Amino acid sequence: VNEPQHVSLATVTPDAKIIGGFSKLSNGASVPTTWKLNEDGSLEKEVWAYPSDVAHVSIIDISADGSIAVGKAGLSRFGGVEAPMYWTSKTNSVLLFGESESVPGTFTCVSANGKYAGFRASGVPGILNIETGEMKTFSTDIVNAITDDGLVFMAGSDPVVGTTTYLYSKELGTISLANYVRNHLNYLEEEVYNKLLEIAEGTVKIMHVSPDGKNWGIQCVEDNIQTAYMLHLEEEIVLKPRPEALTASVDREDRNVVELTWQAPVTSQTVTGYKIYANLELRATVGADKLNHTDNNAPAGYNDYTVTAIYGDEESPHSDPTQAIVVDNFSIPFKEDFTSLSSETNFWDLK
Repeated sequence: VNEPQHVSLATVTPDAKIIGGFSKLSNGASVPTTWKLNEDGSLEKEVWAYPSDVAHVSIIDISADGSIAVGKAGLSRFGGVEAPMYWTSKTNSVLLFGESESVPGTFTCVSANGKYAGFRASGVPGILNIETGEMKTFSTDIVNAITDDGLVFMAGSDPVVGTTTYLYSKELGTISLANYVRNHLNYLEEEVYNKLLEIAEGTVKIMHVSPDGKNWGIQCVEDNIQTAYMLHLEEEIVLKPRPEALTASVDREDRNVVELTWQAPVTSQTVTGYKIYANLELRATVGADKLNHTDNNAPAGYNDYTVTAIYGDEESPHSDPTQAIVVDNFSIPFKEDFTSLSSETNFWDLK
């Protein structure tokens, strides 16, 4: 790339035909730029749309066809603070949190099909569905890679091994790499499975993933030496979608009764039943035609309810939990400090 001013190259498409990054204007401002490799070997430069009060705007990653990009923008209106920005086309730039919000951060990656993007804002990582605008945040450190069907690979902290990897999808929820290997890759040859599980239980990052999720670039630490592996999965992993939108409500007349409702998973696979858990202990099993359950003898205390879907001999991951606070017996004298900020906790009626 022959430019009169400084340039930075951050990403390249899988076919190595488009490079993304930023180039410098004569006034020193950085602008989002791609360079396309033509058949004759020349490079065609294109500057993407950017706000007028630009201090620094850069493309961090780009979709496989070069039509969608993600990055960051340092804007003069925010004192140069960098904020997450994405592009739905070369002529349309979008600040993730709007034109008037100063939320520091950056996008970190985009799926090859341009549908999903990973970001980090105010220290919190998350994903954006670019088509719908739906966002989800996580309690990990950073989103490293996303497949075309929305399987997210994230780096997070672990008190024992330091840095480890977590995965997320609507079907899976959030799961550690070690548990993913145990639950979904246990069909691998014993030697490969044992090695992969050993890696997953240590200090590990998944740095890159192919669009179909079958090829992983792995960075890990073995015997205090940083090591890299490439994993290729021959078979497509068919996940078992989990139930959604679980709700729990405590009966005000009988405080040990909890009413649960949920939505069936969206899948073409046959659901044969559901299992209901409280604090990961099985409470009941119901048929596939049931989307509700009454726990008539709920244990006292804070109960995190989850539901799984049964597919013949297999079981889906747990739904997102919902909490039900069951008050059994009051000690005397009874003290209420309202730390829950809810009148429902001990069944007060506000007059």
